[in-house]
Amino acid sequence: MRTAAVSSLAMFLLNKDGKTNKTIFKTLMSSLDDKWAEVRKGALAVLQTTFSPDDQVFEQDIIEHLVNKIQIMAETDLNYRVRRNAELCLLDIRGRHLAKLRTIVATKESMSKYVNEKVNILTRPFFGSSLRIKHSRHC
Repeated sequence: MRTAAVSSLAMFLLNKDGKTNKTIFKTLMSSLDDKWAEVRKGALAVLQTTFSPDDQVFEQDIIEHLVNKIQIMAETDLNYRVRRNAELCLLDIRGRHLAKLRTIVATKESMSKYVNEKVNILTRPFFGSSLRIKHSRHC
């Protein structure tokens, strides 16, 4: 139920004039600390789709607060899928807001680095290699 409620907050996050609704933003930020992983993932999805469009301009303090919170989630969340979604969300938001993607990827090398980092996150296995079973011939 909370997952659906968090997802529906996307409709109310931006006012008609394009400004961020601070109350809804605070609710979404508190949803990032929810005990249920699906609620955290839903909040990340709403924030990613809302704050990554290239044609929108948002208040810098909101973007900084959001990026800092998602960075902490990407590093410390116990659920791997939430961490992975946080990393992807962070890449999208940073790519649009911290200097606009066009200026970040001014050279082919930096564009390749950006694309490789995103592909690395998307293709990373869910479980580490330490959990793989090694077959031995001594069986």
